[in-house]
Amino acid sequence: MNALQPLAQQSNPTGYTAAQISNAMRISKRAVLKALAHTPPAGSVIVHGNEAALWTFDVLPAATQSGIASHASANGLSIADYLDAFIRPWEPALPLAQIDDGCLETARKLRSALLPALERLDSKLCEPADRVRLGLEDYKRAFGHEVSKRHWPSASAGRRSS
Repeated sequence: MNALQPLAQQSNPTGYTAAQISNAMRISKRAVLKALAHTPPAGSVIVHGNEAALWTFDVLPAATQSGIASHASANGLSIADYLDAFIRPWEPALPLAQIDDGCLETARKLRSALLPALERLDSKLCEPADRVRLGLEDYKRAFGHEVSKRHWPSASAGRRSS
C-alpha cells in the first residue's frame, strides 16, 4: 500500500501526514517536518505499520497554508480538492494487465538497453564517445538490430525513430 493512502478510512479524514504535505507543497518531507517542529499534531495514523503524525490544515503554519493555497490556485483547484489529489495513491491510466504484450516486451527491451547506459552516465572512467558506442551495443543486444548514432539520444529517451 502506498504511503499516500487515503485517510478517509482513518478516524480523522481531514488530517494529513508530513509525506502528504510535502507532496502537496512539492518540497522534501524533511523541510515539512522542520516547518512543523513547533506545531503539535492533531492525531496520528498507521502507515505501512508505523505511526505517522497528522496535522489538520487549520493548524498548519501560515507559510505552509499559503504554499498549499498557492499550488492549489496555480492548478485551478480549491485547497480541499488539491489536497485530496495528494492523499490518493497514484494509479496508471491503464492497468498493466490491459497493456498489449508486445508493448510490454518492447518496454522490457528498452529498459534492458538503457539501464547500462544510464548507470554509465556518472562514470568518470567512460568517455562520452565510449558511452555512445556502448549504448549502441546495448541497444543492438536488446533489440537485435542497430540504431544509428544520430538516433541514439532519441532512442535513449524512449522515443521511436523514423
